Amino acid sequence: MTTHNSVKLVSSELANIWKLYQFETLNRCMLQHFLETVEDRDIKNIIQIKLEAKEVRIQQIASIFNKEEIPTPVGFTEKDVHLKVPRLFTDVFMAEYIYYMAIVGLESYARAMSISPRADVRHFFYEGMTFFGDIQNKIMDLLLQKGIFTRPPYIPYPTRVDFVKEQSFLTGWFGERRSLHCMQITHLFFNLRRNAIGKELLIGFSQTAQSEEVREYMVRGKEITNKLIHTFHSILVADDITPPTFGGMVVTESKIAPFSDKLMLSLITFLDAFGMATYGLSLSESTRRDLFAQYTKIIAQIGAYGEDGINLMIKYGYFEQPPKAPDRNKLSQ
Repeated sequence: MTTHNSVKLVSSELANIWKLYQFETLNRCMLQHFLETVEDRDIKNIIQIKLEAKEVRIQQIASIFNKEEIPTPVGFTEKDVHLKVPRLFTDVFMAEYIYYMAIVGLESYARAMSISPRADVRHFFYEGMTFFGDIQNKIMDLLLQKGIFTRPPYIPYPTRVDFVKEQSFLTGWFGERRSLHCMQITHLFFNLRRNAIGKELLIGFSQTAQSEEVREYMVRGKEITNKLIHTFHSILVADDITPPTFGGMVVTESKIAPFSDKLMLSLITFLDAFGMATYGLSLSESTRRDLFAQYTKIIAQIGAYGEDGINLMIKYGYFEQPPKAPDRNKLSQ
């Protein structure tokens, strides 16, 4: 039987280990600031649990790099977080952020596990996926207990099984428009929630970024999220569905930066990329032409915004190069 000691990492394993090292070290910095400034004891306990588990995973990833004799990425360090500064976000925002990042972590680790042939790597991703599922349950239960978890909209239960019989099921621009079905409502709701969290992040980062260019980038992002929130809100209202509100996610008036510009730019570009994948799924399950057009437009807009963010990161020397294949043309010269 071949052991993992004699099998090198394939590109998919290397890609996910590298990417998750960036993800984990970045969010370690976020959690460290949260832990220093949170006031609610229950939320603080969740942050502590998550931070301790994150430290373990970071060490496990670093151990894999060391065993494979691969340089450990820089990622994000103590240079990217300033602990002795005023709080930037409310406790409710911290809880909502942890809930959302648990979803991101759960999906990222599950996807990584599914394309990892090596048993030890697969086991690492499985443990991470299990942890994120557990912490998501804990934070959701806590938000429900405190009465601050926003539920998706209710719709009446169906009274019979039905099948689509007309092409007008896809109509959205002309003719009678079909009402939203439950999958479309679900995507609209979670896109609203994600943009509500993103908006508060962008507000906080625009207040505290050191570079004028980075501040302007965050303000531009805030304007985009405002428009997206209005778009999703309007679609629900048009179908007589009461849009959700996400109260309590507030940014303080502090202008003292808890995070480096590198971390803030990196987090926004990371969430932008994850958002594009989410909008792609929303588009694929929309089955209404007007929604298809909206999501296509949004993906193009978010893609352009994300590209500008990466260009800023490159300009300031923040963009760490992922492992890449050799340039055979260059080697042959």
